[in-house]
Amino acid sequence: MIGLVLRGRYELTNIIQEGPIFAHYAARDKQVGRDVSIRLVKLPFSREPEFLRALTDAAHRQSHIQQPNIETLSELFVDGDHAFLVSNLNRGPTLMDRTRKLAPFSVPVALNMAISLCKGLMGFHKAGLIHGDLTAQNAVIMGDGEVKIQMGGIWTAYSASPTAGAIILPSMAPFLAPEVTEGAMPSRQSDLYAIGIILFELLTGRPPYEADTPVALVLQHVRAPLPNARALNPSVQPVLDEIVKKTMAKSPADRYLSAQDLLADLRMLSDALRFGKTLSWPIEASGTTQTPKKATVQKGVAPRMSALRSEEEIESMEKRGKRERDVPVWMLALLGLTLTGVAAIVVIWMAMNLSKPKRVSVPNLKGLTLNEARSVLATSKLELKIEKREESEQVEADRILDARPKSGEKVTEGSRIQVTVSNGSRMVEVPDLRGQTIDKARQLLNQLSLDADVVVYGKPGVDALVTRTAPPSRARVERGTKIKVFAGLDEEAKNPTPGDPGKGNVYTVEIPIARIAEESKVKVEVTDEKGTRTCYEETHGPGNPLVIKVVAFGPEAVFRVYVNDRMTMRITKAASEAVPEQ
Repeated sequence: MIGLVLRGRYELTNIIQEGPIFAHYAARDKQVGRDVSIRLVKLPFSREPEFLRALTDAAHRQSHIQQPNIETLSELFVDGDHAFLVSNLNRGPTLMDRTRKLAPFSVPVALNMAISLCKGLMGFHKAGLIHGDLTAQNAVIMGDGEVKIQMGGIWTAYSASPTAGAIILPSMAPFLAPEVTEGAMPSRQSDLYAIGIILFELLTGRPPYEADTPVALVLQHVRAPLPNARALNPSVQPVLDEIVKKTMAKSPADRYLSAQDLLADLRMLSDALRFGKTLSWPIEASGTTQTPKKATVQKGVAPRMSALRSEEEIESMEKRGKRERDVPVWMLALLGLTLTGVAAIVVIWMAMNLSKPKRVSVPNLKGLTLNEARSVLATSKLELKIEKREESEQVEADRILDARPKSGEKVTEGSRIQVTVSNGSRMVEVPDLRGQTIDKARQLLNQLSLDADVVVYGKPGVDALVTRTAPPSRARVERGTKIKVFAGLDEEAKNPTPGDPGKGNVYTVEIPIARIAEESKVKVEVTDEKGTRTCYEETHGPGNPLVIKVVAFGPEAVFRVYVNDRMTMRITKAASEAVPEQ
């Protein structure tokens, strides 16, 4: 892709990052003379209209945000088969690259990075947007130490594709808030949770949760105990440890209310460290500490069955340890049996339904290579089966022509998707074999599914090199064609061949086109010792007889007839059936 010019304006200069959905490039905007960032949408997503529409909407929603810690994306552009997003080029390593190489960082450095992230999130949240995919990979460290957040709000487009969500999950899983895993929509609190994960790794050099698969990892975020950054890095101050814990709290209600609140605490701690002050938890705006209020436990939340007893009676019975039951024993027993039955029904339902294979949408495979198609299907737990192979003039070899079931249809996990694969064009170009040994010439022709008919002038030997071929090099011929290979020492002038310029033979070709139902374009190609060329191309009505005369060279000529660009017949004629050209 390097060197590709998009829309006659953006020239790709080097690859920055290869992701599952986007390929990120640096490019030169030739129109204004500046460097820009280009994110090319990869296959099959660049061929999914719904995904591209959702991506356009997502980019448009955040295109007006101007904040130093945010990368602002332009609208989606389409140039032929390429769809891409444009933004300013942010030179610098990603937070993930820097963390893997240098973490753990000192506390002041980690605080400065977290402060930059908070400032960027505030820009999104003030605009009424959720970043939704804040990861260490989507943050770049600039030359001045500030962090710039990238790809904000793009998560909203992933649900418009049948496979994008599953493909992006591995990169999102290490930063995904528990409530999002359990089905809630991303929110301000889930964005703050991602900052907590990043800050933990900046301070400790390792992620808070680890697992073998993305699914197991997101479950760790839901179920595993909250890790302790201070236990892994003793230089982490107790107050900073509490900030990290609050940002990474399992429940959104226990986290900071806003990025501004988190930013305030981080700045106060940063200032305290700079001036040698000590802070206690929780941090107060004035720098003093406040004793946290104890939670009030409300007793007797469930309503009483009897409203006749007074509070004094209840208190008296509790003191005596003889409080009477508000619910009769028989009713408790009946309730217990009912709950047991309901639980049994739930267990049976789960056993029956969870064991059923899930139904998934068939992704769009057209145009993908076999390896790309297998990779896309694997994300949906589907298998690929090659049903047949067909020649195609438009689609190169080993790419998908069609698939059954069709794209978008629902099938169960584990199903086989049958595909038709292109064998490429039936026509190939004769290679230039001059100067090659006879064995090498045979090998090169066999690679193109061509046969060799070798003619050696003079005494055969190791010095018998190829002087020419018939048809000549660069002529287009049908696969399986026999190519005459002439070898010897300086024999070309002495022994002209039928493929050399000269008089040919005139062939009369009768083409039965009575089966044409309507006016159609008829094309005839001829292949002889000079290669393949079009000898007739006109529009014909039904039933009109078609007889053409064609000059061809060599011992035989092959004629192929196309009706509306579809080959309908192949006619082979020997030179004995023709008359010499006058």
